[in-house]
Amino acid sequence: MINFLQDPRGRTLVVLDDCNGNISITRNCILDDSVSSMDFSITFEALQQYCTGTVNVQDAFPNLTTEQREFLLSGITPEKWTTTFGDGSGYSNWTGLEAEND
Repeated sequence: MINFLQDPRGRTLVVLDDCNGNISITRNCILDDSVSSMDFSITFEALQQYCTGTVNVQDAFPNLTTEQREFLLSGITPEKWTTTFGDGSGYSNWTGLEAEND
């Protein structure tokens, strides 16, 4: 099933849900507007809650890595992060997710 959702900041997510807990999300990167996709083992319901703003990303998806959460928040892939910012060691500092909420 293909769905179109908007994240809490109004950016469009294209969601391909196989209805078995596997979701592929395609979205634009906030850095350069490039389009990327990433696969997740999450429920569509949790994604909807995040997109409506009723829960924040780390509460909706506690099982995801920082890199996966960053993709949901900004569309930045781990590769794009490394190309732009270096080795990726700054993920938690840049998003503030790990330091403030874990």
